[in-house]
Formats: sequence, C-alpha cells, structure tokens
Amino acid sequence: MRHCLDVMHVVKNVCENLIHTIFGEKDKKEVKRDMEDQNIDPHLWLFRNPQNPMRWMLPHVNFVLIKWDLSTFQARFKSLKVPSDYSSSTTIHLSTGRLSGMKAHDWHVFMQQFLPLCLQRLMQENTYRAIMCLNGSFDKYAQRL
Repeated sequence: MRHCLDVMHVVKNVCENLIHTIFGEKDKKEVKRDMEDQNIDPHLWLFRNPQNPMRWMLPHVNFVLIKWDLSTFQARFKSLKVPSDYSSSTTIHLSTGRLSGMKAHDWHVFMQQFLPLCLQRLMQENTYRAIMCLNGSFDKYAQRL
C-alpha cells in the first residue's frame, strides 16, 4: 500500500516538538526519574539542591533555553516585521507565552525562516548547527553545511 506523507504536516509535528523541547516543556522531573530507573545518562539525573537538601534540581542541558535566553528568543520573535498575511497567527500564539495551535503553514514558515533568526547565538554552536541541519533537511533546496 502506498503512503502519502504531507511534508508540511511532518514539518509541523517536528517543529512543534522541537519548540517544546527548546522551551523546556519536555524536560521534566518524571523524565529524569525514568532515566535514572533505566540507568541512562547519569549526568542528566536529578540532584539535590546544595542549599536545601530537601529539594531536587534539574541539571541544565544545552538544548533547553534558560529564562534569560527564552525572553531574548521571544523578544526577537516579537520584533520581526513581516508582510501582512505572511504568517499571521504566529505572533498571536506567541503572545500567550506558548507556541501551539498554529496551522501547518505557520509552523513551516516558523521553522524555515523565523527559528534560525531567533535562535542565533542563544545556544551552543553544535546544538544550533544540529537544529539548522534538521531545518535544512526539510528544504529541498538547502545546501549542505
């Protein structure tokens, strides 16, 4: 049986999950506990707070933006000027503080054009390049890095 995959919807799903990961919405304590139970990546397990041993802390990972970088990301995104009806719902959905509920075309424009601008110099170079390679894999005219 032949399958027909709509690239625009694949981009939407990938970009939506990528944004949730970058914003830290997928990096939860439950995930870290599961990693510890399965003995995966000990450097990413929860650890006790040195000032308050009753509290657990999440280790920082380089693919999640810290609060300062997240506010910089949002400020950059809000300051972008695009023609009217180019990608209208992206600015509406970011004003709520989360990027969700956008249509497939808006996610596609966000992934291909807005994400590289907004993430520039906010992450480590290797993480940024990996995201841009993923981004370029959806563009049939993308040049290899």
